[in-house]
Amino acid sequence: HFLREYALICLASGRLTEARKLIRASIDVATKYSMEFELLQSKVAEANICSAMGEHCNWAQAAFAEKRILELTKHITATKNSDLYAFPIVSERYRVLTERAVKILNADSIETIYKEPVSIARDLFASRYCFAFRCAPDSVGHFDVVAGDKSGQFSRTLVENCIKLGKPTILVDLPEEESLTNSIMALDASDAMCCPIVEDGLCIGGVYISRKGVAQGFSEVDQNLLKFLVNLAQSSLRVHKSIIRDRENNIQLSEKVKELTSLTHELEIAKRNADQGSLAKTTFLANISHEIRTPLSVVMGFSELLAGKDIEQSTRLKYHKIIKDSGSLLNALLSDVIDIAKIEADKIEFHNETCDLLELVESVIAVMREKAEAKGLGLTFVTSPEGEKIFATVDPNRVKQILVNLLSNAIKFSKSGEIRVLLSLGKQVHLRVI
Repeated sequence: HFLREYALICLASGRLTEARKLIRASIDVATKYSMEFELLQSKVAEANICSAMGEHCNWAQAAFAEKRILELTKHITATKNSDLYAFPIVSERYRVLTERAVKILNADSIETIYKEPVSIARDLFASRYCFAFRCAPDSVGHFDVVAGDKSGQFSRTLVENCIKLGKPTILVDLPEEESLTNSIMALDASDAMCCPIVEDGLCIGGVYISRKGVAQGFSEVDQNLLKFLVNLAQSSLRVHKSIIRDRENNIQLSEKVKELTSLTHELEIAKRNADQGSLAKTTFLANISHEIRTPLSVVMGFSELLAGKDIEQSTRLKYHKIIKDSGSLLNALLSDVIDIAKIEADKIEFHNETCDLLELVESVIAVMREKAEAKGLGLTFVTSPEGEKIFATVDPNRVKQILVNLLSNAIKFSKSGEIRVLLSLGKQVHLRVI
């Protein structure tokens, strides 16, 4: 019965090969000892296991077995035969045991995994003293009680031998001198048994039980039943550790996915910024040729005017200044092209000096006015306070670059009206293009 119930538990947990071996052993034992009731139930279980494994099963034989089980049950009930009646009683007892044992496999915490075998063993063996313990694989006799009776007398030598040997140990099997050291009378028990939970060949815990009033001590069947409970705990611990390991792996995987997602997002932003920068550079280089023509045309035009003979000295000086300012502006525009390379190489430089902003802005407006008038636009310069020089420490070339770009865009995108350049001095210097 024990073999069959254990086989059904293996079937429920997906260990089909182990289930088939156990059910065959159950049939062999029942056949050897002519236990018809157990044999019939094992054959029905065998049919279910073979079906789960996708193998051929004799359903006709299983149906006959179920019919015969009903007949025997009716006969037992009708005759009240104590010998026959013992089978369903035992069967019911082990059925209940198996249902409780399944809780060990379904335990969701290590505490429950250790607690359930103790609870079942105490009821199954009418144990006087029962507890579960844990120990480190390399421990030398040291262990901690984690479930069950945490106070009372027990054989420490028995537990230490169980940990050392890694196999079930019974008190009466200890050497004589050790049994005397841990006398049964002192323990107030007829016998004691300890069964280890083993992992990778080393003991990591176990279950200890003792009872009183049973002259023959723990039988082989008792030992197998305790092994069964401990094996379930051992399997459940493996599953629990596997679940925790998988959970940790999933968390690590999730973190890596988040990290990769973040990196992908950053790469997309960097690519978008690079594309925008490349487009801006292309647009700038496409427009710079047009921007260069304006001061270049001024230089060429006023140079031709200077070649004339009937030009007053004041006019000549004015033309000369315009040519000089246009040359400076042309130089600034060419510097823009060079600055692009410097910005990309992160080597842009500023050369600050104290200069008159009024004179600086007027020089730029003088160059850009011809371009504005050619489009029918007015270009005026307003200062506040009016007529006063405004000195500031700036990079004059950069200020010219900024102002030229602002005025070029204003002229380019204005269809009519007037463009005004405002220069004011308060707590700070403000330069605006409206």
